[in-house]
Amino acid sequence: MLHIGFKKRSAGPVAGALILGTAFVILGAFMITVGVNNYRDGKATDSWPATNGLVLSCVVKEDSRTVRDNGRTRTETTYEPIVRYEYTVDGTVYSGDDITAGGYGGGLDRAYRVTGRSQWA
Repeated sequence: MLHIGFKKRSAGPVAGALILGTAFVILGAFMITVGVNNYRDGKATDSWPATNGLVLSCVVKEDSRTVRDNGRTRTETTYEPIVRYEYTVDGTVYSGDDITAGGYGGGLDRAYRVTGRSQWA
């Protein structure tokens, strides 16, 4: 009797590559979606009317959090400019603190540049 043997191949490497590729596609699609939404929000501000207003307060908020990374613990700090203002349109007074179309958090120098203040004052 003749037996023809077929070597069974493991699907491990192929399946792993497909899973990894799928993960990258999903992550890429998510990042594109977030980017398009941020762009759309930014473009919407182009049509906002301009008016004079009064800055009520202007500070830089510091936010620190502890992060674990590869068994190490470190502190990350972000800085957010907080600008409170008011303005009047057609006799109605409005107030707010939105200075960008989305959230804002970043470096110390940029936060102080946005507020127009010096971090050394």
